[in-house]
Amino acid sequence: MNELWPVIVGGAIGLMGALIGSLTTAFIASAQAKQDDDRWIRQQRLAAYMPAVSFLRQFEYRASVYFDLMGRVEDSIPRGATAEQIGELREQYATEAADYHDHLSRIDGELAPVIVVGPDAVRDAVEAFARGAREEPTSWRNFGRDFPPVVAAMREAVRIPR
Repeated sequence: MNELWPVIVGGAIGLMGALIGSLTTAFIASAQAKQDDDRWIRQQRLAAYMPAVSFLRQFEYRASVYFDLMGRVEDSIPRGATAEQIGELREQYATEAADYHDHLSRIDGELAPVIVVGPDAVRDAVEAFARGAREEPTSWRNFGRDFPPVVAAMREAVRIPR
C-alpha cells in the first residue's frame, strides 16, 4: 500500500490541476461572455440613441421657431403692426405650427427604440421629455428643460464621460 501513495497523491494533484484549469476556463469564458453582452448592449443603445438625439434636436429647433413666432404674432397685434405684417407672420406661424405638430406626432415612434433598449433612467428621461412636449408649454424656456436630462442619461448608459 505504501508504494501506491505516490500514485494516489500524484493522481489527486493531477485531478486538482484539471479541476482548477476547468474552473479557470469556465470563469474566463463567463467573464468574456459578460463583456461581450455588455459591448452588444452598448452598441444597441448607441444605435438607438443617435437617431433619437438627432430627432430631439430637430424637434427642439422646430419648437423654438414655433414658440418664437407664436410670441411675435401675439406681440405684433397690440403694437400696431399693419394687417400685411400680421398676415405674413400668421402665414409663417401656420407653416411652422404644421412642422412642429408633425414632429410632435412622430415623437413616440422616434423614441420607441430608446425606450426599448433602456435603461430605466433613459426611459424615464425620454418619457418626461415626451410628456413635456405633449403638454405644449407656454414658453420655450419651460420646454427646453427636459432635453439635457435625456442626453445625460444616455451618456451615462453608454459610459461616455462628460
